[in-house]
Amino acid sequence: CRKPEPGMILSAIEHFAIDATHSVMIGDNVSDMLAASRAGIATRLLIADHAIEQSSATAPINSLEQAIAYLI
Repeated sequence: CRKPEPGMILSAIEHFAIDATHSVMIGDNVSDMLAASRAGIATRLLIADHAIEQSSATAPINSLEQAIAYLI
């Protein structure tokens, strides 16, 4: 279950009957983006200034507020 492996996310998807294709992962680490991608979550927002090209993030963002604005 340790990121970037998707075990924790996949467990939550199963336990709570989450539709991964309509879900969003907001994280602050490249490993969050990799885990979400491996779990089938298409929209991934990285709150950080990490190397975006290595993160598989849908979009780089600077804050949770910016993530919400991106999603609305």
